[in-house]
Order: sequence, then structure tokens, then C-alpha cells
Amino acid sequence: MATDVTGHDHGGRWRHCPRCGGRLAEGTHCPHCDWRHFPNPPLAVVALVTDDDGSVLLVRRAVGAVAAGAWSLPGGFVDVGEHPETALARELAEETGLSVAGAHLLRADLDRTDPAKSVVTLTYAVRVTGAAEPADDADAVGWFAPDDLPGLAFEADRVRIEEAQSSGTSQPGAGGG
Repeated sequence: MATDVTGHDHGGRWRHCPRCGGRLAEGTHCPHCDWRHFPNPPLAVVALVTDDDGSVLLVRRAVGAVAAGAWSLPGGFVDVGEHPETALARELAEETGLSVAGAHLLRADLDRTDPAKSVVTLTYAVRVTGAAEPADDADAVGWFAPDDLPGLAFEADRVRIEEAQSSGTSQPGAGGG
């Protein structure tokens, strides 16, 4: 059976990890780098929180998280059976301690940041209450001007921020900056 350059055979099974090249025993999980194959793209949510001066809330990804040390919009994967807006509130609270006061869906993307899998990502403009404090897989939180963003873990976040700022669709959050 022919195999393409990604290590994916035409029967739908992976033999080698597309991230690290390690041999896969079962074809769905890499014991070397913890990559997991999802036959359908997983669903993720991210929160675009801005303050009154237009600064954007970002979290720095902690050791053990994908792209540790880089910054990203707060968010994460939707659990099985979970509504995306429930996941948004959960992820935002887990990573920043903030509560959602209101959310508006801005966009849906097919994110191909990881060449091994695509992720459907829903971006919400979010109004928040509370004080931002890092938690879970974030080791810092910060407010950044859209034209002075730190090193981002995902280029898709830059696109989300720039589009929301240029279109005026982001909604101010509470406090920060």
C-alpha cells in the first residue's frame, strides 16, 4: 500500500508520528511526544478580551503546554457533550480566573497550525468580570496593545486579533491594561 510523505497510509492509519517521526504502536497516540490523532477535527474556543484602550488579554503558556513560554488568547478544547460557550467560560476561568459577563461569536476557523491535525476554532469577543490571575496551563497573564504583541504561540491568534481590531468587532472587557 502506498504511503504519502506524511506517514499516513491510504487506509486511514498513521504508522509514524507526523510531529516527531516516532513509530506509533496503535496509530492514534505517540508515546514519544504525546501527539494524538483525532479522526475528525476537534473543536476549540478562544476568548478575545479587550480593555477600554483596546489592549488584548493574553496568557503565557506554562511548561508542559504546547508552545510553552509563548503567548496566546485564552481558550482550549471543548469537551465531549459540552456547549462551546460553556467551554469558553470554563477555559477562561481555568486560565485567568475571569468570569464571562457576555460573549459574541466573531468567527470560526479551520486552524492548521499543527500539520498533524486541523482544529475548528471558534473565536468569541468576551466581556469579563474579576481580576486576571494565571492558573491551569498559563503561568502569566498580560494586556498588550494589538500593535505590540509578544511572541505568539499561534499565528492564527494574531490574525484573529488584527481582524477584530480592524473591523471594530471586539468588545471591551472589564479592567486590565
